[in-house]
Parts: sequence; structure tokens; C-alpha cells
Amino acid sequence: MPPVLVMSEAAIWLLFLVIGALTLTFRAALIVLAGRFAIPPVILRALRFVPSAVLSALIVPPLVFYQGQLHLLGQGWLNERVLAGLIAAAVMWRTKRVLLAILVGMLVLWGLQFLINQLQYMP
Repeated sequence: MPPVLVMSEAAIWLLFLVIGALTLTFRAALIVLAGRFAIPPVILRALRFVPSAVLSALIVPPLVFYQGQLHLLGQGWLNERVLAGLIAAAVMWRTKRVLLAILVGMLVLWGLQFLINQLQYMP
């Protein structure tokens, strides 16, 4: 069995402060140096895809995984999270309004979860 590393509370806080200072220094350096160097066009084109990639990485796993298992179909029904996500994606595609898509997606998800819950307890 590998040895367990135990850190004091002070060491953990010091680690947080060092990591925070390094992050701040790196970001500040990028801001200060941004005007002095030209960013190549290929990098600028690639950076346009960062927001959608990050959003996809945050949204897709909770839609298709449940308790660590791939869960596209649930209890013989289409997974309600996938269905709500598809409806929210359609709203986003049609209206281009992020907050409306989130609102519609959450309302659809809650409605489907309510209906599935009601159907499970029907005599």
C-alpha cells in the first residue's frame, strides 16, 4: 500500500496561496503582454471554439451518465435528461438565446421527472 501524505492545515493554506499567486501572475502576464505580440490568425480561429467546447464538456456528461454508467435509456423510457437536453438544444438553435434554452431545458426536465415519478407510483 502506498504511503499516505498528510498535510497540516497551514500547509494546505500555503499551497492554495502559492497556486493562486502563480495563476494570478500567469494571467496578469498575458494581459500585460497581449498588446506587444500579435496573435497568429490560426490561433484566433481556434479560440473561437473554446466557449462551445467548454460548455459541451460541462453539459454532456450529466446528460448521458448516471452514477458513473452510460445511461442513454432509462427504465424502458428515453432518458429524461437527454430528451430535455435535445429540446433545449433545439430552442437554442432556433432562438440563439442561451438563458431561454436553459430555462426551457430545466422546465422540460422537471416536467418529465414529475410525470415519470407519477407514472411509477400509479396503481
